[in-house]
Amino acid sequence: MDHTTIVKLARQFTVCKYGPSVKIFGQGYTDDEHMYFYILVKGECIVTTGGKQVGHGKFGKLEAGTSIGDNGLLFDVRNASVVASKPSNETGTVVVYCLDVKTFRHLVGNDEVKRLQKDIGDMQTVVNQLSGVDTKIKNGTIIKQHRPSGVCLWMKWSGTILEYVYKHVVGMMVLTAILGTIFFAVDNPELEIQLDYISDFCGRLSPLTTFVSPFFLNQAYKFWSCFYWSTRGIQGRFSDTSLVLVSNEVKVNGKITDGAKEALNDVARIATLCCKKI
Repeated sequence: MDHTTIVKLARQFTVCKYGPSVKIFGQGYTDDEHMYFYILVKGECIVTTGGKQVGHGKFGKLEAGTSIGDNGLLFDVRNASVVASKPSNETGTVVVYCLDVKTFRHLVGNDEVKRLQKDIGDMQTVVNQLSGVDTKIKNGTIIKQHRPSGVCLWMKWSGTILEYVYKHVVGMMVLTAILGTIFFAVDNPELEIQLDYISDFCGRLSPLTTFVSPFFLNQAYKFWSCFYWSTRGIQGRFSDTSLVLVSNEVKVNGKITDGAKEALNDVARIATLCCKKI
């Protein structure tokens, strides 16, 4: 796409402003009258599909700089989701730049649209092969798919709860066995009465146990969830960096230059160091 066409397209964008809880991008439209391309300039939006919000927290909102409707702009696909301004925006009014499909295709032309479709399709094919998204590919070329199984999970020991508590559990079981053996070997009515007191005390504490256990289990799950998404975010940024570097490496006659190799090796060392520090 030449510079003149890009300038013409930029001049065709219109500024739209929306208040809280206003639907900006509809679901299910395929006709040109309802097909628009948007760039979110100010405010935040949420995405819903079938009346349910997609994602939660920072993963369930669109922020400034996000583009909306690019698939419909090029591929004539049905809008899969609804994008609406958040019920309460701290930044106030949501501002978007919008461009209708008719204007885009008129200025760009069918040949350029087909070329863009082919380029994007080729890039998506490469990404699918690298990540192993394609179901025909068992493993990605670079990013290996994780295929958990019940047997694999049961065989895990390092990092599990059993690894941390088995010593205490075994110790309590041995202590209980010793006390039980002593109790049955020694015929002492006073000892029996004292053990009954202990049993009654433990029985009174059992309702408290049912309250404390779910509470700490819930806290442990929250910690795990926060840790998991943080590490996944770091992993994603490493993957993004790797893909950007590989796709922009300098080649001469199909071979990577020495300078590019040194740069890639430097980034690899820094990434490895960061992983070890984390």
